[in-house]
Amino acid sequence: PRGAGEAVGCLTTTFTFDAGFFEEECLARFLEIDSLPDREGLAYLLERENRLGPTYAGVLVDHRQAGVDHSLRWDVLSVRIPRAKQHAKLSLLAWTNHVRIVVSSGNLTQHGYRYNHEVAGTIELTPKEAAHTLLGESCVFLETLIEFVPGAASDPASRRAREFLDQVRRQVEAWPNVRRR
Repeated sequence: PRGAGEAVGCLTTTFTFDAGFFEEECLARFLEIDSLPDREGLAYLLERENRLGPTYAGVLVDHRQAGVDHSLRWDVLSVRIPRAKQHAKLSLLAWTNHVRIVVSSGNLTQHGYRYNHEVAGTIELTPKEAAHTLLGESCVFLETLIEFVPGAASDPASRRAREFLDQVRRQVEAWPNVRRR
């Protein structure tokens, strides 16, 4: 968003997952990467590494779909829910002056974002007005999913995801709570 500031990080969930699509379309747009991966390969890689350096990025994916194809600069967290599937689509995007929560029906795939008929809704939090309850509930949901990552208690990727959620909570803490209308 205009005036959002620098990218802080993003944590998102999906059932089916296309790592290339996530990196080249979703993450590149979030980080405002100008280079094109298919036309400016080296420039894209350098710009991506530069932008991702101080920024967290992670995806919570159902373990059946997680795969291993991803950059070492962002995390894929394989969620294993006993006798169930991780099918939620919730994204938490944070910049220094803006936080966006996206609830969607679309998977992180080209079909989910470009071809299927999907629905998405957003909740916008800014230094002028923030829905603290909705942010808190979203963070608790994401933390609950992290607990379903095998070895979550000692897993570095799970630790980074929890630290990101704590960072977003601290960031928004001083923002005024949304007024009821």
